[in-house]
Amino acid sequence: MEKLPQEIVITEAIQEKEVVDVYLDRKLENAEQIDENGKSFGVFMHSLILSNYTELSITRGNGIGALGNDNEKAIALFTLNKGFNKTLIDDLAPKITDFKIDSEPDLVPSIHSINEKFRVVAKGSPVDLMQRCTYVVIDSRVIKLTRKLVREINNAFWTMVAKGLMVYALAIKDLTDYTKEADLQELASDMTFVALVGIGKT
Repeated sequence: MEKLPQEIVITEAIQEKEVVDVYLDRKLENAEQIDENGKSFGVFMHSLILSNYTELSITRGNGIGALGNDNEKAIALFTLNKGFNKTLIDDLAPKITDFKIDSEPDLVPSIHSINEKFRVVAKGSPVDLMQRCTYVVIDSRVIKLTRKLVREINNAFWTMVAKGLMVYALAIKDLTDYTKEADLQELASDMTFVALVGIGKT
C-alpha cells in the first residue's frame, strides 16, 4: 500500500473530532489499536475510505486541509494516519458516477468498480443499516448474521453511545451488475455488516 510522506503534519485547526472507537471482528477497541494485523483490517479501511467524501489537500509547509463536515474530516485523518492514500484507493475502486439513487439521511450508499465487478458501500445509522444486513465480515470471512452476533453489535453500539460518541455503521454488498437507477430498498438489502465507527471531540 502506497503511503503518504511521513513528514506531513496535520494542522491543528481541523482536528475538532477524531475516531475514538471501532467495533471490528467482534471486538470493540480504541481506534489507535486497530492495525494491519487484523484479518478484516483491509476490507474495513477500504470501506471506510470509499464511504467518505472529504478531500484532503496538502498545503504549503506540509500542512493538510480538509473539506467536509467534522465527522468526515475525522475519518479522513484517521485513514491518513493509518498510512492509506485516499487517491490511490479511489483509483483502484472508482465510484460509478452515472449511478443515481435516492439516498436517505441515515443511509448513504455508493457503487464502486472493483476487479470488473461492483461493490455497494454504505454508511449510516447502525439501527437502520443493521436492519438491512444479512451477513457479517468476521476474520475476513463473510458469514450469516445470527441473533447472538446482532446482540454483540448492539451492545458495542450502546457502549459507544454511552461514551458520548457519534456512531455509524459500515456495510458492503457485491454485485455482478447494476442498473443506473436502482431502488434503495433492493440495493441496500442483504448487505454485509463490516464495522461500527465511533467519533468524538478531541
